[in-house]
Amino acid sequence: MEHPPPVASDGEIRICARQCTTCIFAAGNKMHLNPGRLAQMIREAMDREGHIVCHSTLNHPRAAICRGFADHPHARQRSLALRVGLATGILAFVDPPATDDTDAQSTSPTASREQGK
Repeated sequence: MEHPPPVASDGEIRICARQCTTCIFAAGNKMHLNPGRLAQMIREAMDREGHIVCHSTLNHPRAAICRGFADHPHARQRSLALRVGLATGILAFVDPPATDDTDAQSTSPTASREQGK
């Protein structure tokens, strides 16, 4: 199993502020996942208290947790990164890249805290 890139650095845990344009959680299966694959990814992430990294940020130095995953009804209780980020106030909401060659940009710390409430 390949390890996902880190979503935490510089005293923050990054989460996408909104779903990327091809989010695997969006209606229409824009990433052409095989039937059952998304459910498997969710189950595996939650079983290991992990998360799903936004595929648009996978090749960027500042990867972020997928917004679709973070919005799952059980994600905030089952993901260690989300629990820690919420408990400590270090969630940083970042804009997902507009294209695959654009880095995700962090919002201000104030905006991050407000979005986390």
